[in-house]
Amino acid sequence: GPISFRGGFGYYSSPYVSRQANSNANYMIYSGGIGFRAKEAYIDFGYSHSQMDEKYFLYGVADSKSSITNNRNTFITTIGFRF
Repeated sequence: GPISFRGGFGYYSSPYVSRQANSNANYMIYSGGIGFRAKEAYIDFGYSHSQMDEKYFLYGVADSKSSITNNRNTFITTIGFRF
């Protein structure tokens, strides 16, 4: 049909060994989109949300922990023409 929907999820586990600095640095991505197609043109709208939680242990001391959460939102539009 002329309308299409999409969705997705990505999970990347932490590359660090637990109990090490920057442990639990898991990375997740959620995405979705909608597209419209006609005979000679199409347009697609996409959205992506990514989140990464990190825990840093300063100077190797377990009691000096800092947590950082990174969030990123991305909007993408694609327009195409067929000749």
